[in-house]
Parts: sequence; C-alpha cells; structure tokens
Amino acid sequence: MTHDQLAKQFMWKDRENQFHLIHEMDTKHLFFTLRMIWNHYTPIQMRIEPYKKYKIGTFYSKEYISDAIKHITRELGTRNDLTPYFIKCLTKMKEYIDGNLLESKP
Repeated sequence: MTHDQLAKQFMWKDRENQFHLIHEMDTKHLFFTLRMIWNHYTPIQMRIEPYKKYKIGTFYSKEYISDAIKHITRELGTRNDLTPYFIKCLTKMKEYIDGNLLESKP
C-alpha cells in the first residue's frame, strides 16, 4: 500500500473522541497535533513552547502514536501552506531526530 493510500485511511482521534482523516485535516490542525505529540513524548528540553499538558489516554498506544507521527509528518510534507513558524518547528524536530539517530549508531 502506498503512502497516499495509508494516509487516506489513517485517522487521528482528538481529545473530544472525534476521528479525523489526516489528509482532510487543515494544516494548522495537523501541525498543532504533531506539536502536542512532540511535547508529550520528547525530553523536556526539546518541548516547543507553549506547552500544554494533556491527559494521554490508553487509546494512544506507542504503535498508534508512532503511526500518527509518521503519517502526520508525511502529510505535512505535502502541504504548500506551511507558515514560517511551522517550518522552523518542523526543522527543529527533524534536527533533533536526525541527531539522535546518529548518536544511537555504533
């Protein structure tokens, strides 16, 4: 199955228990969903302010969050309406991930 096919099937569950197909979410909603995930699953010093603590329920398994990150970042990569702030934050996330991947290699 291609990325486009998977993205069209993946659904994000929001805090109000509503499901959203990520390819139908607006860019702002996608970005802030990714930022919320980022802020809850990375070290404190890597948080992107402002930070708002959310209760993360059991529905959001490690596998679901991993899939969400993968699909949301890919979808954001297809958008042509990213603001300079979104690009700055996404670049910071990518640099952190790339740096940690390099550090974890033998």
